[in-house]
Order: sequence, then C-alpha cells, then structure tokens
Amino acid sequence: MGDIETVLGLASGSLVSFRLAGCLHVSSKIIQSLADFVPSLAHLDLAGCPVGDGYMGDLVRGCPGLRTLDLSGTNVTLRASLELLLCGLRAVKAARFEGLGQGDDTDADTQNDYVRPNATPTSTPRSRRSSFVPSATVTATAKTIISSARGPTALALTSASFSGASLSLKDMKVIASRAPNITHLSFLACDSLSDAHISTYLDALLLSSSNVPPSSVQKQLPQGYATPRLESLDLDGCEELTSVSVIALSEAFAGVRKLGQVSAPRHDAPTNMLDLLDGRTGRLKFLTVSSLRVVGLGGTQVGGEAVRVLVRECGALEEVRLDRCEILVHTYLEVVGIECWMQLQEEKEQRKRRQSLILSKKNNSGVARKESTLSIGSNSGGGSSRLPVPVKKLVVNSSVGMGINMTTPPASPMYGTSALLTGGKRGMPEGWLRLIGEAALKKVSDYEGSF
Repeated sequence: MGDIETVLGLASGSLVSFRLAGCLHVSSKIIQSLADFVPSLAHLDLAGCPVGDGYMGDLVRGCPGLRTLDLSGTNVTLRASLELLLCGLRAVKAARFEGLGQGDDTDADTQNDYVRPNATPTSTPRSRRSSFVPSATVTATAKTIISSARGPTALALTSASFSGASLSLKDMKVIASRAPNITHLSFLACDSLSDAHISTYLDALLLSSSNVPPSSVQKQLPQGYATPRLESLDLDGCEELTSVSVIALSEAFAGVRKLGQVSAPRHDAPTNMLDLLDGRTGRLKFLTVSSLRVVGLGGTQVGGEAVRVLVRECGALEEVRLDRCEILVHTYLEVVGIECWMQLQEEKEQRKRRQSLILSKKNNSGVARKESTLSIGSNSGGGSSRLPVPVKKLVVNSSVGMGINMTTPPASPMYGTSALLTGGKRGMPEGWLRLIGEAALKKVSDYEGSF
C-alpha cells in the first residue's frame, strides 16, 4: 500500500482513471488513499478487489466527480453502500455492482448459472471473492449524506448493472427513487428477484420520474405526468419472475409519451384526429409510444398472453428476448422467433455477398487501371495504333449462378408451421427465442389465437 500511496501522491493533480481490477493484495484502505490524494478521479475500477464498506463515505467525500464506477465482485454490500453512493456521487454516469450481496454469509457464493445463448464471457456475472478485511458499518458522515439528500440525486446515471446481485425490496426502491434517469438497466441472473421486486421498482420509478425537473418538451404534458426514460431492461435469468412482472411493465409504460414524438393537440390548434391515430395499436400516437425498446425475459416463467400484452402496450419495442422460456415452447411465439432467426441469417448472408461484390469491383477497377496504363505506354513509345484492351465489367445476373440480385434481394420462401419447427431451427442455438423488428412484433400483436 505504501508504494501505491506514493504514486497517487505524485500523480494527484493529473490522475483521472484508476483501474485495479482483480488485485487480491489490496485492502479497503486503497479507497481512503484515492479519496485523500486523487480528488480529480473520474473513472474507478476495483472489480474483484477485496474492498468493503468501511471507506465508501471517504470515496464520496474525496472523489465527488466520479463518472464511472465498477465495484463488481467486491465485498461492498448493497445494504450499507448503495444509497450512499447514489446520494453522494451525483456526477456518475455508469456504475456496475455485479455480484454484490446484502452482507449475509449466505450471499457470498450465490451465483445463478443462467447463460444467455451466444453470450460473450463478459455477459456472465463475476464471481465474488472473500475479503481480507471484514466489512465495516456506514460511518456517521455517510449517514449524514443519506439523510440530507432529498428526492432524486444521481440524475446523471444512465447505465447501471446489478447482474448476479442479491437485491432487496428497499434496494429496488432506492435505485428507482435516487436514479430515475437510468436508460439501460441490467438484472441479469438475479435469482432472488421476484414479481414484488419489479412492482416495487416500477411504482417508485413512476413516482420519482414526476419529480425530475421537466425539459422544454415535457412542459407541454399535464402536471405530474410521469415520463420514465428506461430504454433497455435486462431480466434474463431471473427464474422467479412470472407474467405478473410483464403485465406490470405493460401498465407502467403504456401511455407514456416518448420525447420528440407527436405532441398532444391544443385547443387553439385544431388537428385531424385520424392523423394522430396509431394504426398498429389503435391508440393515439402521443399516448402509445413509450421509451422502452429492449426487454430481456430469458429463463423466466412468462406466458404468451403476457408477452402479447407487453407488445401491444409498449409501442416503441424493438426486441424481446425469450430465450429458454419453457412455457413458450411449441407456441406461436416460437414460430415467430424462428422466422426472426431465419431473417437474421438471410441478412447476414446478404451482407457477406455485398462485401464480396464491393471487393470484386475494387479488384476489377485495379486491373483496368493497370491495363490502361500499359496500353498508353505502348502507344506513346512505338507509335502503334493498337487500341486499349477493353475491360470486362462485372455484371450481376439474377438468372445465372446463385440467382442473387443485390438491388432487389430475393423474397423469403414461404414456410408452414411444421417446416419452421423442423427445418427452420438449422444452426440456431438451443433455447434461442427472440422477437426482433417491427414485423415480428406486429405479428404477435395482431395474433388473436390462444397460447
């Protein structure tokens, strides 16, 4: 620790980023050293280090300008430090609290084994490590910071990850009330998350969003109209969640107007109401489009009826992940998911063909320039009347070879349900089920059959 403090003291005026992830030979005192010597620190990564709650108050006091923070896999507990960090670090924009617990011994080695299909290694929560120093209680200064803060505090926070963490109902309320402007939120593989957690978060989010200072566009809305900004919610691997949570999401984001969309009509400016009607959902445009675009529900216990309600109510949805949802196997949603997979593979092949076509054109143009240079040189040197060798241009014929026309891609073949379930899964990862794109979501929204 002495060497690190010496370095921090020498670079105190210029050090902006500090990363010590995975270092097992430091203690919680490293946080005190950072707070004492590096007040200008903006980026801090202590993931996997055996640091605890003891000096979190010093971090808030000494480094108030932190913009990114990663405490994943440490001995920091959500019960003691979450609200303190959200109240004190008001400039933080991105934070990761993956794998953190409540401080009980039972939380130390708890980890969900859910793995998203085709997921990268960074998608899984980091394992927690044992601490060399036992966690301390929140100091009197930290309690003062929390008690003096009123309303939303971490208004700059837009991205937060709690993957694999053990969250309580109070934590969910703290996240929503202290940081209502989060746009990307991850609860990946939080096996303790239940329907009550989601309901608590959504209730607090709608309440706190109405207390955020409105923008110029929001001022046109009625007073107290809640406008949460959540765009991406990752609930993959939360095995205890049921259709109740999906219905709660639908109710929270239905009728929530998205900034920049059609404004509500005014009494002094008559408007044709047919122009304000959304043909997809049958609702008024300024009431149908919400901020929610991506929802991950893989590995949960959601049913098809709830997914249809979610798609109908949230008009801005672009992707719904339903990987490894056993209830949805052999349903209409699986058929639509296979069509999405086939469409993705077709688009991938088209991109490859387009790139190969561009590459072949470049090669042919290089050959043409070379032959033109040779012909000009022969004419100027010997006075020969030989004409330049014509260059064959690449012609794409839809009736020759593979039958590809890059200007008008070939239409997808028509498949029946049985053909999709048997041959459409070719190359598809096991358990893959996603609704991607407006066409797929509209099919689910318009589907009137039973699941």
